[in-house]
Amino acid sequence: MARNTKLARENGLSDAFIAIAEDGTGDLLCLRIGDSAELLREVYVWLHETCECEQIYRDLGEMIRMQE
Repeated sequence: MARNTKLARENGLSDAFIAIAEDGTGDLLCLRIGDSAELLREVYVWLHETCECEQIYRDLGEMIRMQE
């Protein structure tokens, strides 16, 4: 996670996000860091081509259920 986050930040990922996984296409699954430095529940995808983050799941549980 630390490596992917560092590399993504060098390529435009906001400091408000931490990368938790790769999706195999260059995009990363991320969690957002809240105002009190806690990780928020929502799961985002960081699009490497546009350097934008979009929320794709309400939480990790929803992400796992959608993969079954």
